[in-house]
Amino acid sequence: MRVPELDAVAQLFGIEVGYDKAALEALALDHKGIIGEQGMRHEAEMRETSSLLVDLRSDEDAAKLASRLILVDSISELWGHGVTWEETLAMCMRSKAALIEPHIREGRTFRVRVEALGVTYKTEDQVALIQERLGGLDLKGKVRLTDPDNSIIVLMDF
Repeated sequence: MRVPELDAVAQLFGIEVGYDKAALEALALDHKGIIGEQGMRHEAEMRETSSLLVDLRSDEDAAKLASRLILVDSISELWGHGVTWEETLAMCMRSKAALIEPHIREGRTFRVRVEALGVTYKTEDQVALIQERLGGLDLKGKVRLTDPDNSIIVLMDF
């Protein structure tokens, strides 16, 4: 995502978008003074990130942004994050009633996708990770890989 594009479209719609500007600036400072091809890659990393955690007031604001942002592949609701799996799952468990259960419940279908920047996981590795790491969430509903009501994305960033 290009951050300047996000800022411009948010301003166009009058949408308040919160994100960690300091983290983006720190990325720029970390790579200041690097020259050559490596420096150009780091500069591009700073200006364009593959994913960005933002705070929005509503799903409607997310839909408005997505309707005009050219480089956005998807917008997802964050249910949990952490440095370790344990931290991430603990956050998911704390927010389960408010965030997860309205979407993943009896009578609804879902699928789980595992994604990571620059890494492709084999199907069997994805299934093992999902069973091993997400089993504790006790997700209700029925798994449907094609055209589910909801998709859960496990985004691994390391």
